[in-house]
Amino acid sequence: LYKEKRLPHIELDEYRTEFERDFFMIVNLVRENPLSFQNHVKNYVAKGKFEGQSKAANTLIQRLKSLPKVEPILSNKAASNACYVNLGKNENTIGNISGNAITELK
Repeated sequence: LYKEKRLPHIELDEYRTEFERDFFMIVNLVRENPLSFQNHVKNYVAKGKFEGQSKAANTLIQRLKSLPKVEPILSNKAASNACYVNLGKNENTIGNISGNAITELK
């Protein structure tokens, strides 16, 4: 599906894990056509795979219906590495979430 939509090609070596690459691809699929992605959410819920509250799924579906199409994001290995540096330095402390990895990206 990703190739059919002609979204930006992403090499696995641009990310540390296959999960990261797949997540990036899903984000681009949603950005490319948010309305069509609601069907995936509906199917996921219908198959009993969603363990959350149905209200949350319905809210997501409604928001997907209202989102406009936006351009896909492009992969950036330096930005990805900067995120890892930032996470490693901050360990999720609220006071230090931003700023520390910016010099790594530059």
